[in-house]
Amino acid sequence: MKRAWMLFLFAFVICMGMPVVSYASGESTPPEGIKLKDVLKVPQGANSSVTEAENQDIAEITANKKNQVGAIWNLDGYKMDLTKNFKMSMYLNFGNKGKRAADGAAFVMQADPNKNDAFRTGDSARLGVWDSLSYKKFGLAIKHSFAVEFDTHYDSKFDSMLVKDRNHIAWGYPDQEETYKDEWSLLGSSRSLIHGDPVFPNGDYLSDGKWHLFTVNWDADLSQLTYKFDNLRDVHVPIDVLKTFGTRQVYWGFTGATGTQFSESRAIFEELPGRIEGETTERVFDTRSKKPVDEGDVYADEMLTYEIDTSYFTGQDDWKNIILKKRLNEFVSHVAGSLRLVGEDGEETSLDESYFEDNQLQVPLGDLKQDGAKKKIRFEVRSHQVPEDHTVTEEATSVGENLITHSSPVTYTIKSNVAPVVKLRNSGGIVDIENLGVQKPQILGGWTDPDSDWINLYYKIDDGELQKLERQENNPKNVNHNFSIDLNSENLKLGVHQMMVYAVDKEGAKSNVDKLVLVVRGTLKFAELPNFKFELSEIPMDKSTMIRAKFAEKMAILDTRGEGSGWNLKARLKEPLASKEGHQIDQFYYLDETGVAHQLEQDNLIQIRSGKTADSPLQSLEWGEKAGLGIELSPANYSGEYSGTVEWVLEDTPA
Repeated sequence: MKRAWMLFLFAFVICMGMPVVSYASGESTPPEGIKLKDVLKVPQGANSSVTEAENQDIAEITANKKNQVGAIWNLDGYKMDLTKNFKMSMYLNFGNKGKRAADGAAFVMQADPNKNDAFRTGDSARLGVWDSLSYKKFGLAIKHSFAVEFDTHYDSKFDSMLVKDRNHIAWGYPDQEETYKDEWSLLGSSRSLIHGDPVFPNGDYLSDGKWHLFTVNWDADLSQLTYKFDNLRDVHVPIDVLKTFGTRQVYWGFTGATGTQFSESRAIFEELPGRIEGETTERVFDTRSKKPVDEGDVYADEMLTYEIDTSYFTGQDDWKNIILKKRLNEFVSHVAGSLRLVGEDGEETSLDESYFEDNQLQVPLGDLKQDGAKKKIRFEVRSHQVPEDHTVTEEATSVGENLITHSSPVTYTIKSNVAPVVKLRNSGGIVDIENLGVQKPQILGGWTDPDSDWINLYYKIDDGELQKLERQENNPKNVNHNFSIDLNSENLKLGVHQMMVYAVDKEGAKSNVDKLVLVVRGTLKFAELPNFKFELSEIPMDKSTMIRAKFAEKMAILDTRGEGSGWNLKARLKEPLASKEGHQIDQFYYLDETGVAHQLEQDNLIQIRSGKTADSPLQSLEWGEKAGLGIELSPANYSGEYSGTVEWVLEDTPA
């Protein structure tokens, strides 16, 4: 009555919806498992059963009773195909009897003539699969079989070749005579089992009340079986398939037995051979750099992007009613509003934040069809400040009715040191630079660091060499410190450049990477302008007279805009000729190389010259003997000292 009451309580807790996320081997609470309806069969007479529950179906190989013999096999549609690779994953529980437990169970692959009705009774030490315990007696074993036994009770004869009183896990071929050692002496005959590559549990006993992970992998090319129990070493077994089974299509399942000492043997399955092939993969990236952080360092207040794929490869059925489950480590927090589903085209769709609760994620993915389908989930977390370095492990689990897969662990270390933060004044913006500017352009910014004594600042332009500034002292700490970077614009080609800046503190923590765009523009300007001076002239008495002023100095243009550029030189009268007394002379002219006069006006620019960018950035403009400026004096003008201003204009034009 007590046992029935405990089962009722457990079922009640499940109905209340307690979250079960990634399960660790060695826990006492039953892990989640797949549905076993239409998968397993119990032969007539065997003391085995399948119990259905909400979060897992449990295959009970033997009950917690005396003199039980169990067998449970796959149905015909779920045989092992030994021409193909496959894997199995399950959890095993052998009760909680310790040294009083007996006798255990065996994982069996077989091609017995009775197929999935194969069943053997007899001595409990045989676990329902091995041959007779008697000297030179054969014929009682499961035929054409291979077995991995989980022996919870040391038998002084059958296990005499092993360490006394130790539980063990070992393999063998039950119906092959070389699996047994028969000895005869005057004191009597005996038979012992030759245990293949025995391993021993971490504790004293397999019957410890805990669920233990057991995985099986088959490599068809190598014809090799590899199994693993908990965190014990891998065991590799080469198997001659045709010699052992006589066929490449075999049944699989469990047998077990109890005697006068007893304990239950149970199994919960996650993945069955050949039924569905799928996987869960998890990756963690630095959100800014997009680089993976696996086995790397992360600093406080860093943003990380988690990406989890649930992928279906092939199988006999759809992968049904999948829920992606994950528990975040305690040193990071989910960034609200960041949970999204990523389509095959990369398009992201926001998901309901209720799927995240107390750093636990449970997202229903529905069914994945038999067409190589995939579901990708992405979200961000932010790391916490920690008093000392912490290495964390992240895993995710895709739980379906007929397949459960776990991602490989992703580990990273959250460092107690806080990384600096760098901020450019024009962060993300554009900075214009003249390539032959008089002053070197300065890039300004600031940085903060709460705990290091100093930092080094680095910058790089495009794919150029990384440049390092002088060390920046962090005194006082946790305040903004300004910096400036002097650029040599002459070393930058015309066009658009990407500039990045970051800092590394004394402890090696790297800051964010801040960026801006540099646009280097060519220069078009006067390098030299000539002066003009008119000599002292008399006002004519009867008719107008043109007086001339030649270019006393050369005119030069600085043009660094590159091939394909052109220019126009124009002029206008900016300030008319006027005397101190307020008299004006309106007839002011530019004289071209042929001597033709073009009147300068205040409102209009007149064309003087045009040209193209030359190989040399400095172009000197040559003028003919007749070129210059001219003033037309008339008898109506007043005498006096006159001055005025001519404005010369360079226009940037297409070549």
